[in-house]
Amino acid sequence: MWNYELGLERRISNSLVIDLSGFVSQGGNLIRMSGAWPNFILSNSGSFEHRGIEAEAKLDFHRNFYVHISGAWLDPGDDTQASPGQKFSGGIHYASGRITCRLSAERVSKLYGSNFSINRLDDYTIADAHASYRLNDFL
Repeated sequence: MWNYELGLERRISNSLVIDLSGFVSQGGNLIRMSGAWPNFILSNSGSFEHRGIEAEAKLDFHRNFYVHISGAWLDPGDDTQASPGQKFSGGIHYASGRITCRLSAERVSKLYGSNFSINRLDDYTIADAHASYRLNDFL
């Protein structure tokens, strides 16, 4: 398997950083698994080529507070099982002293339960809230 990636990171200002990358993965003879236990079926994938683009932006509002957003687009060819075609995420982060807080969300779409774009699964969004307090420097 061969992976090729080209990326660009650019600091627009003291508080904004943009990252963009594109990639291609090429290979062959990977083992595909289908079916359910105990009747798994193993088969050879043959050759494949996957392409994608990823983008991310991070904006620092203050030394303790920042926001980030990102997106990824994937063209997995026929290997669509469990390979989302699009993912978008974002979050708000705050950290000061011993306190850390984070709110984030991720949206996944164009996801399939089988290869060859068969068995389209519902798009979904996951949200997360996190807060922590560090008791001391060692915990």
